[in-house]
Amino acid sequence: CPVTCGLSSSGQDEAGGTSKGKMDDEEEEEETEEAEEEEEEAEDDVELANDEDGEEPENCVGWAKQGLCDSGDHAEYMRQKCSNACSQVGADASGSGEEPENCVGWAKQGLCEGDHAEYMSVNCKRACESTDVVAGGGSEADPFVCAQWATMGLCDEESAHSQYMQINCAEACKAAASIDPNAGMPAPFGFFELLIVIGFGYLFIYAVRRTMLVDSARSLEVKRTLGKEQVIGLGKENKSAVIGMRAEKATSRNESHGQKRSAKKDKKS
Repeated sequence: CPVTCGLSSSGQDEAGGTSKGKMDDEEEEEETEEAEEEEEEAEDDVELANDEDGEEPENCVGWAKQGLCDSGDHAEYMRQKCSNACSQVGADASGSGEEPENCVGWAKQGLCEGDHAEYMSVNCKRACESTDVVAGGGSEADPFVCAQWATMGLCDEESAHSQYMQINCAEACKAAASIDPNAGMPAPFGFFELLIVIGFGYLFIYAVRRTMLVDSARSLEVKRTLGKEQVIGLGKENKSAVIGMRAEKATSRNESHGQKRSAKKDKKS
């Protein structure tokens, strides 16, 4: 009953058109959101593809040549960020790539082992595999220089250059090993030698003290007898002795006079 309800056919069309328009707007918004998500995924795929294609930091090749692909501190970073450079440098070192011109000489010197093994395995792998260690390392070391190095302790097992020295400066190392480090030094004192030294020291001190005591005794004796001898040495008059003698004579005279007087008194009585 369109008339009773107050609705007309045109009103129904307007209501239907309005609801249909809202549905179309919602569908457009959903399509827009889906398109944006697809674009973001595509950008991520492009970035990932670029990484896989070898877009790595420009220093990767240099780091790889320095052996950082195998270094314990940097290996994980290099595998993640410089995997292509590590693979390429490794292939060059072990394949047909040119190695540094010094690789063969280094390999002959035994540097494929020891402190330089990591570098050599990366940069001189073919040289290490195909070259044997030889005496002289491809060029004989100067004997004078070898002797200097040997005296500096480079032949010791603890030295980083021990392997090189044993191969290239073997004679100098043997000579250095045969030298007694205490050569030219006085022999250390043993127990008996020490006792002898102490004994001589005691005797020396005793002799000095005895001499001093004898001298002191003589000095005291001279002081006690001073004045009783008329002369001291040849032709030297001892004035004290002369005065003392005169005093003794005067005393003796007085005593004799006194005795004579006493004797006379006795006779008179």
